[in-house]
Amino acid sequence: MVIGFIGLGNMASAMVRGIAAAQLEGVALCGHNPHPEKAKALAESCGLRLCASNREVLERSDVVVLAVKPQILEGVLEEIAPLAAGKLFLSVAAGKELAWLSARLGHGCIVRAMPNINAVVGASVTGWCAGEQVTEEQKALAARLLGTFGTAVEVPEKFMGIVGAIGGAAPAYTYLYINALAEAAVRAGMPKGMAVEIAAAMAEGSGRMVRLSGQQPWVLIDQVTSPGGTTVEGLLALQQGGFEPAVHGAVQAVLDKDKRM
Repeated sequence: MVIGFIGLGNMASAMVRGIAAAQLEGVALCGHNPHPEKAKALAESCGLRLCASNREVLERSDVVVLAVKPQILEGVLEEIAPLAAGKLFLSVAAGKELAWLSARLGHGCIVRAMPNINAVVGASVTGWCAGEQVTEEQKALAARLLGTFGTAVEVPEKFMGIVGAIGGAAPAYTYLYINALAEAAVRAGMPKGMAVEIAAAMAEGSGRMVRLSGQQPWVLIDQVTSPGGTTVEGLLALQQGGFEPAVHGAVQAVLDKDKRM
């Protein structure tokens, strides 16, 4: 089986590395990038065959990953539609629904996925949904591929925009939070590298605690907040500073942008 990539930017590169590292039996990789020199190192390190065109990717592949920017996707689909029959497509383009993709490809054998940049370190959370013509076997294949670079979660398509807001874009919010913690620590006298290491490890551990403890976040907040202690003072300062409304606003802003794409 050959998995072909149309577009080899940051997200596609992370996916390629994850799939290559998984060493799936009988799986080969190919891909096309308008600037092949930028993809040469990726191709050499992951055993990916560079194709001369999008059409060549279609001709060689059984599964085609659509990893170009949403703004140019329609033109790409118009180019490859005549060769689309019999292929399973996996789109990672934000804001492009299954019906939109199906209308332009001419069939509904499409999986829509929303990975995040943490795929680079094998820690993406990827929401995905499948078109009506995708078989159970193909769904299992998609889940397996998406799981090579993190956690894959099948969701109803109506939730894909939300997945993008709290899964796809939210790593940036988390990086911002880690950076803010580190800056505050530097202000208090700690070296920046040490502060970033501690803040990042804390964020990673807190996420694991939520996932593995089986407890809701507010329960964990209560557990770490002693009456009259230091943590409650920090929480009150965050609330007074509008922390939660700011997060809600960020999620809504992403959802609004997603609808306009």
